[in-house]
Amino acid sequence: MSEFNSNQAKVRRAIEQLRSEVPEEGAHKRLQQKMTQRRAGLRWLPAVATVSAVGLGVVVVIWPSRPAMGWQEVVKATLGSIRLHRTDFEMDKTTGKWYVAHEFWLDGQKRAMSSNLKNSPNLVLPRSFDSRFDGQRTYLLRGTYGEVFNPVTLRNPVAPTWTKFYDMNSLLSNPKLKVSSPESGKLDGKDVSIYHGTLNEKVSNTHMKIYVDPSTAHVLRTEYYDPDGKMEDYWVTEYPASISKDHFEPPKGIKVYDLDKEADHLRQILQNRTPIGGGNEFRAIIKDDFGGYVILWTGTPPSSDLTQFPSVVGHSCSQVYSPDQLNTSRWKFNPKAFWYIGNQPLCGISMSFKPPIGDHVDLRMPIPTEDRSHPMRDEKGTVRGYQSKILGWKVLKNVRVEHAMWASALNFLHKVPSK
Repeated sequence: MSEFNSNQAKVRRAIEQLRSEVPEEGAHKRLQQKMTQRRAGLRWLPAVATVSAVGLGVVVVIWPSRPAMGWQEVVKATLGSIRLHRTDFEMDKTTGKWYVAHEFWLDGQKRAMSSNLKNSPNLVLPRSFDSRFDGQRTYLLRGTYGEVFNPVTLRNPVAPTWTKFYDMNSLLSNPKLKVSSPESGKLDGKDVSIYHGTLNEKVSNTHMKIYVDPSTAHVLRTEYYDPDGKMEDYWVTEYPASISKDHFEPPKGIKVYDLDKEADHLRQILQNRTPIGGGNEFRAIIKDDFGGYVILWTGTPPSSDLTQFPSVVGHSCSQVYSPDQLNTSRWKFNPKAFWYIGNQPLCGISMSFKPPIGDHVDLRMPIPTEDRSHPMRDEKGTVRGYQSKILGWKVLKNVRVEHAMWASALNFLHKVPSK
């Protein structure tokens, strides 16, 4: 203890001596040069500088502020996050108030996304949308019911790509995003680094302000501005220690349809083959859980104007619809996008009936064939196919009405035909 007190006394005398003496000429300038050189090579560790005074060495410990991080460091840190929760806010054009338009969760391989849009009339996704990926299977939730499937069974897996619809990866690593050097600022009272970015797009440029936590290089907030400098929407990103598994699984109390099983069921149903003429074969009439019907055959697709379509004897049709892949509009697509049973592309029309039909019906089927006088061309002018015309009609007696979940399972029938 006496040795400790003696050392303390020596330190006090040394400090008093340093205060009373005049520093060697040029020492201050040399110290500044040394610290400049030292800081240039430092990022995280404290610098230790030795000051030479008359007959005395004094150790000065300096903790420099962290140098400005590079943008690639921000990209790497944020996209490398195993777990995050992001909330996207948009301005309600009616009320002028901010509301939650999208919410995202990420936990390892698990992803979830929900949307509740109010402004955009033309959307790739519905206004209300809920997609969840639990690491193995995808859940698409639609209010009181949902669908579940294994994404690898699809040619273009829906998940986790749908949950990446507004993924930060597409923004932060976009080569068209030009980012300025950071400036210091505040966010909710905390020190942050602020980057100004411009995303050069075909229609217009998007300007944004990106707030970054300097201690972790994580993006905390991203603001988007119109050309007049008015903020249009913003993202808030958090990095929680844990996220409840409830975000990645369907809520209790809703019916979830297994589309993989439904697709297998459809394949069995569509093995039925009844010739109707002109090289066409009737496959099935299928009722889904929502009161709709789809009539399927292989051969020549119906004309895209849907002027002539199948009917059930004794019943009027209240609504007629045909997905593009099932009618002559299919020629806009690559054949790999068709819906196949075996090597035959499916043709068909969806409809509803009044009054509701029974379990067996008499079905009046058109006999379509190619109309060579009406070719259908692609954007380059190449003939891809033809509109169709009707050769005649055939009535199929006492046809069994099959039951399946609904036409969504048709998406699982994609198959490249064998040569």
